[in-house]
Amino acid sequence: MSETVLFDPQNTNVEVRDRILPAGNYTGTIETFELLEPLEKGQQYQITFRGGDGTSRRRGWIGHENPAATQIGHEFLARVFQAVGVTDKLTLTNGNKLLSGKPISFAVRGTGQMKTSERTKKQYEQTEVKYVSAEKAGLPPFEEEPAWEESYGSGRGPW
Repeated sequence: MSETVLFDPQNTNVEVRDRILPAGNYTGTIETFELLEPLEKGQQYQITFRGGDGTSRRRGWIGHENPAATQIGHEFLARVFQAVGVTDKLTLTNGNKLLSGKPISFAVRGTGQMKTSERTKKQYEQTEVKYVSAEKAGLPPFEEEPAWEESYGSGRGPW
C-alpha cells in the first residue's frame, strides 16, 4: 500500500447544499434582501439570513390591503435596520446593498406549519426568523431540546 496519494479536489464535483437552520439563536449575516413580485393584495419583501452553513428566511409585507399586515412587516424591517445600525430614511430596492453582508444575530423559531421535504420525503416543522438583534445576548432565550410531538417525527428539518 502506498503512503502517498495524489488527489486533486478541483477535479471532484461537489454539490454544496445549504441546510435549513433549525430553531435556535444564531450570529451571522444578512445574505439578501429582495422585493418580491407584487401580489393582488400587496407586496412582500424577503430577507435571507446566513448562520454558518445554513440559512433561514423571513417574509413580510411592505404594503398590504390590511393595515395590520403592513404594520407587522414594517416593524420587523425597522428592527432589522436598527440591529445593523441603519437609521436614515431610504428607498428600498431589490437586492438592497445596505443590508447584504451586515452582521446580525437572529432567532429562528418554528411557525407551527408542517412541510414535507422534497429530498427526504419526511415531515418537519417550517421555521423562520422571528427576532433580530445587534448581539446574540439581545435575543430571547432558546431551549436546546424543545418538546416535539410524536406525530412530527424527530422535529428536525430536512438536512
